[in-house]
Amino acid sequence: MSAPAELRELLLSRITDIPDHPQPGVVFKDITPLLADPAAFGALTEAFAELCGRHRVDKIVGLEARGFILAAPVAVRAAAPRSGRPTSWSTARPRSRSTPMRWPRATGCW
Repeated sequence: MSAPAELRELLLSRITDIPDHPQPGVVFKDITPLLADPAAFGALTEAFAELCGRHRVDKIVGLEARGFILAAPVAVRAAAPRSGRPTSWSTARPRSRSTPMRWPRATGCW
């Protein structure tokens, strides 16, 4: 998937709006269909990994539930060698790492 417009169309077609959830006036964006589609999920993680490479990201922080789901595969993909030749996991040094984070309120810290 090379064109940003095609990527945008693919991703938006896999996101479902759920009006008035969790309260009236709020539109919840359900990404479950996107996560269930290997092509869409792969395209999303690849796009994020490309951004990480472009901006020389050292760490990827995943906030809460969906962030936890996205951060790890993006970090793995961002750290993968781009040369096309296999690298031993024992000698490869990852360029990006994933860190899950929770909002303080979710842990009862505030």
